[in-house]
Amino acid sequence: MAWGQTFQNLGFESTNVPDLPLYQYGGFVAVEDALPGWSAYLGNELQSEVFHNYPSFGSTVISIFGPETLVSIEGSYAVHVYAGFARDGLTPLSASIRQTGVVPIDARSLLFKLHFDIPGFNPIGVALGGESISVIPLSSSNPRYTLYGADVTSFAGRNLELSFTPVHGAIVSWDSIEFSSVPIPEPATWALFLLGCLVFGPALARRLRSGFRTESDRGL
Repeated sequence: MAWGQTFQNLGFESTNVPDLPLYQYGGFVAVEDALPGWSAYLGNELQSEVFHNYPSFGSTVISIFGPETLVSIEGSYAVHVYAGFARDGLTPLSASIRQTGVVPIDARSLLFKLHFDIPGFNPIGVALGGESISVIPLSSSNPRYTLYGADVTSFAGRNLELSFTPVHGAIVSWDSIEFSSVPIPEPATWALFLLGCLVFGPALARRLRSGFRTESDRGL
């Protein structure tokens, strides 16, 4: 990507992959078709292909899910990653997607929506220019995802690489990445959110796991 270019395809809707029926797994697709504007990495190795509508059974995978899927968050497509193991089944292997662009000059926060079944726990690392940024949960009003945010005020106007890297063992889907001119709330505000997760999180987690089992029974 050339210097000065804005970030693109932050909602993953520019995907160019075949339409598949619900519950049907896809095969490999080129990264440039599955994730236009992004690069995909397993460990530090740049990948030319990722999966389409394909979950993991232990190995680390990056997959684009959609348009017919129960894993979608907003719109037709979302990124799905299992940060598991290399092919030997023993060596942990990370996965990340990355893109370089200019952070808007008026950006105060970075927002994204993430599906994960343990409320209040952030299973994904986010970095700008190689510098890890602190991500906090902002809202869980929708049972399918939690809205997360990070303060990016100090990065505004700079040409930087943006990367998303799930922690080892996490099975996550995320979507709707956005740079916003609205600052994230003060710590006291989101501390109340975390308290609510501690009180209501176990019941929500059971609900989500129950839904996942139902989907598995159908062949997801």
